[in-house]
Amino acid sequence: MIELGAKLHISVDGTATKHEAVLVGIRNDEYMIVKMPEKVFYIGHKLVVRYIHKGRIYAFKAEVLANIFEPDLLVFIKIPKEIMDKNLRSHSRSSCSLPVYVEVGIHMLQAVVSDISPKGAMIIVDKVVSKIKEGRLRAGDEMQVSIQFAGSETIHNVDAAIRNVGTEKHVYRLGVEFVNMKPKTEETLNNYLQVVSVLEKTEYVG
Repeated sequence: MIELGAKLHISVDGTATKHEAVLVGIRNDEYMIVKMPEKVFYIGHKLVVRYIHKGRIYAFKAEVLANIFEPDLLVFIKIPKEIMDKNLRSHSRSSCSLPVYVEVGIHMLQAVVSDISPKGAMIIVDKVVSKIKEGRLRAGDEMQVSIQFAGSETIHNVDAAIRNVGTEKHVYRLGVEFVNMKPKTEETLNNYLQVVSVLEKTEYVG
């Protein structure tokens, strides 16, 4: 469920202050290793850890087992027994692989839509190809997505807003919400999703 490199938001249980961290290691069912930007937690601290994965927010409580301060600040926390989750999306998304162009400010980027719903999508942007530096894509930024759905010859331009930005080694993962979609584009998207839904339910034998 949780992957190395995942961005975590951590707070001491009972407090409101959240600290950003990155998951850098997992050892079986014993502990996680978290890289912190500053020294904030100590052995015995009870923590609340939250992270977002594929449109769901996950949260669990854990205890600090150990700290390492050199060469990096690493915190070892106990593997949780229970992880709670909540769906952030009002519509479920269908997996796909649609090439798109996205325009953010002065940048025109090639990208791929990895999943899509009537209200939003997950867009994957290659860091090397885009040459976009860390921090230049932010939640709240407006963008335009140029997309051609399978089975349609029309290129649709859709206004969107970035709702979350995930950073992995080679790519950015942009969770976007569509805004002010044109009726023709909405109709084409819904038709595409119906076809995808049928294909997902079809079982191929042989």
